[in-house]
Amino acid sequence: MKEIIEAVMAKLKIGVPELRWIDLNVGQMNTENPPVDYPCALVDIANIDYSSAGCRRQLGTVTLEIELFFVVRAPANVAAPESLREQALSHFYIVQKVYTALEGLAGEHFTGLNRISSRRDKTYYPRGFTIVFRCSLEDRAAVPTYQKLSDVKPEIKMT
Repeated sequence: MKEIIEAVMAKLKIGVPELRWIDLNVGQMNTENPPVDYPCALVDIANIDYSSAGCRRQLGTVTLEIELFFVVRAPANVAAPESLREQALSHFYIVQKVYTALEGLAGEHFTGLNRISSRRDKTYYPRGFTIVFRCSLEDRAAVPTYQKLSDVKPEIKMT
């Protein structure tokens, strides 16, 4: 799990420089004055369904959520000047850029991320938008490790 979170956060930092805050989602938006800078991305693993792969290995189907938050100050109505409308709608460009940066991202123990849904959260201001990705991972943490004790060479003597 840690590998996925770290890879996603590193990719967002490089691929979407418009994001001013990239963090693990630990409930920051549930506070009165969220300790973030906007626009921000909060990354979280929402769910993992595991199945056995034998030899104490497990395969997991990971659901990863990227929550994006934006402060939209410009009017988007059709009577507003075009430059203000573009500014008001610019967060959709960042949402698309996040998808583009993360689609197909893979690591040593997880397959390429694949977007499965996106939704706008209407309960928050700043404006929230969630992109949900899915990937597979292999967990080998419970596989026993063996150490080679020595090179034993049988010796046969004939008498």
